[in-house]
Amino acid sequence: MAANVLDAWQKGESREGAENRSREQRDSRPPAPGLVAAIFRFSLAGGTERFHDPVTAMMTLRPDPQEAVREPIRLPPLLSSYASLSPLEKSLLGHFIVLSRPKLIVEVGVYRAITTCLILDFLRLNEIDAQVIGFDMPQTCEQLIRENEQVRQWTEDGRLRLIGGELPFSLRRWIEEERPVVDLVLIDARHDFPSVDWELKLLWPCLSPHGYILGHDYTAEFDGVRYAFDHFAAKAGAHLMPLESTWPAAESGRNSVLVALRRPTYRKTFGAWLGHRCNGWRADLVRGKWTGPLWKKVIRPLLRRSE
Repeated sequence: MAANVLDAWQKGESREGAENRSREQRDSRPPAPGLVAAIFRFSLAGGTERFHDPVTAMMTLRPDPQEAVREPIRLPPLLSSYASLSPLEKSLLGHFIVLSRPKLIVEVGVYRAITTCLILDFLRLNEIDAQVIGFDMPQTCEQLIRENEQVRQWTEDGRLRLIGGELPFSLRRWIEEERPVVDLVLIDARHDFPSVDWELKLLWPCLSPHGYILGHDYTAEFDGVRYAFDHFAAKAGAHLMPLESTWPAAESGRNSVLVALRRPTYRKTFGAWLGHRCNGWRADLVRGKWTGPLWKKVIRPLLRRSE
């Protein structure tokens, strides 16, 4: 339109007249052939056919099946079970499995192996080639292999290995013998400070750079668990993230008392710290309630004059 108006002005025509004439020319243009064909097909199909023309594809918000990708995460059934993770916690556990890209997963405290089987089902559904090492009392491990068909099958396939013994001694013995690199840990055995603290001290050196340690029952009810994670995170310089969610009793499946622990994602240096702090001090000076006007009216004009 701008070019038409400029031509009209050079010929002596008024600006208003040139704009009206340009608008009439634009409105009188026939629609693009692709658009006409798409509208015709749409009308013949009774308004149900999708637009596939590149020009008209933007006219619909429905997803294109040709652009569909494989599900990034597939979850097994998330059911509530006594003395096990809640459905929300099981979902979170699955996401942490994907985050950690595991080759080796350690579960401290297997009990009835409900969470163990969930982990292995998740690995199977998402085609993740990882092994699970579970720790519990010897009689518990023997009973699970004898009575639980799923546990027996996973054990025979080599995807699951149960190690019986009193914790943390069985865990320490396994670490000393095999020197493993662990990608994901779930601690859910004894709920007292000494036990959890020992398990954290043993497993932390084995944790891979992208690995996570998860703890269950990070609540006031089990204050020893909570204090052990807080104390260890402060001492080791680890990142601690409580994954707490409390819902009414009718929605108890959405509760979570998990906590996550991982290594720092980058190394802090004094130069970087000083640079960020200087930028922060300068921002405080410029944006402060009292220093802001001083900067704007006095300091900044003085600095500009000195340049």
